[in-house]
Amino acid sequence: MINLQIILAVFFCVAAFEICRSEIAKSKTAFRTARYLVALLWHWSIPFVLGCLAASVISLMGIQQGLMQVTDVLDEAIQQAVQACGVVEQPPDSRSPPVSGAGLPGAGSGGETG
Repeated sequence: MINLQIILAVFFCVAAFEICRSEIAKSKTAFRTARYLVALLWHWSIPFVLGCLAASVISLMGIQQGLMQVTDVLDEAIQQAVQACGVVEQPPDSRSPPVSGAGLPGAGSGGETG
């Protein structure tokens, strides 16, 4: 948006210069109009530049705050993922039952019949 404002300001300056140059050649009345346009351009150029600077500063501050918030949210999400995937520090209290050989193929259960 700021680039568009700068382009419009340059076009306005070029147009004012061309009007001044062409009108000066015509007559003294046109010279007054051209002087008026140049004076108008001069008086409005300072507030325009100050406004562009203020808008740039405010935009950059907003972008910086947005990036800081995104960074905070990303850090929090990474911490939650690390905690969810982390290893439990204490082993469970109950022990798992021993594995019996009954379910394994080729293992005898002791009561084999031949």
